[in-house]
Amino acid sequence: MNAYLQLFRRLNGKQIPIGEFEKGFAEKWRRDRDEKTSYDPRFHRLIDRVFTSLDVCDDPEIDPAFDEDRLREEVALLTHVWFGE
Repeated sequence: MNAYLQLFRRLNGKQIPIGEFEKGFAEKWRRDRDEKTSYDPRFHRLIDRVFTSLDVCDDPEIDPAFDEDRLREEVALLTHVWFGE
């Protein structure tokens, strides 16, 4: 899960754009899912929440107030909750 933390940190630090985060996150999750790397159901909830947040950010009709800053806030909260940072 260290690769997830690195992605979260890079997004939180504004070192990468949202699109790059989304691509890297999806690729990492697809690889872990296919290799059955992650079995923790709590971590799956975190993954689902990030994907949902990305979907809402990508579609302003769902929630116009959920912009890139709000996505970063959500990822920062999840980083704190899951990784303790």
